[in-house]
Amino acid sequence: MEFVENERHDMLSFYWKDKLWYRGKNQKQRAISERKHLYNTKGVVISKNETNSNTQTSTVFENPSKLYDYIKTTPEKIRCFYEIIENDSKLYFDIEYENYSLRLTDVLQHLYGILKVLYNIYPIKHILLSAHRFNKKSWHIIFPEYSISYEERKKLSKYLKIYAQPYVDWRVYNKNQPFRLCGCYKPNDFCSKLHLIDDNEDTIFDYDSNTFVYTMVTQILPDSISLKSKYNEY
Repeated sequence: MEFVENERHDMLSFYWKDKLWYRGKNQKQRAISERKHLYNTKGVVISKNETNSNTQTSTVFENPSKLYDYIKTTPEKIRCFYEIIENDSKLYFDIEYENYSLRLTDVLQHLYGILKVLYNIYPIKHILLSAHRFNKKSWHIIFPEYSISYEERKKLSKYLKIYAQPYVDWRVYNKNQPFRLCGCYKPNDFCSKLHLIDDNEDTIFDYDSNTFVYTMVTQILPDSISLKSKYNEY
């Protein structure tokens, strides 16, 4: 197992790199309860799979900056961390398609069309992250000007399932949804690192804590606009 630095290790929790990690039944909810107990409305819950397993574990950080430092001190190939989206979030989309000819410009235009129909908005800013493999295109596209509640995310999911192109994943808007963090891999997939990129799709290798926090969908900007769909049925 990868988690070998255990000061405490049982069926429901263990220590790894000086953090208490919850495992087993309701591990995510136990971490959320711990966050609320320690930090009230503050704090960050993240999850990670155990090595060679689909078993999730979760832990709590006081703030995103401490999370950034923790990730930076973790060996790169085991940086498989996901933020847990408990409540409101930035507006985000997960794009995956097994067709390498898919272009980012076409994806953005498709998303802009959806946002025009649902919310009558046309975003000015976006955050781009990519994890392309040799046979697949993959992006996270985040619109930081806007925030969206869990109830609105459910409506968005229903709309995307019916009307969006198949490369737009409608299944990433669940309660307590895990969403992969910048610079992290999918478990046991060392070709899947999620890179921050610019508008030319060039990788941005060097970024500071502030930029990392900016890419987190749980860290809503103070002046963000809360979205509400024009249609009650979605």
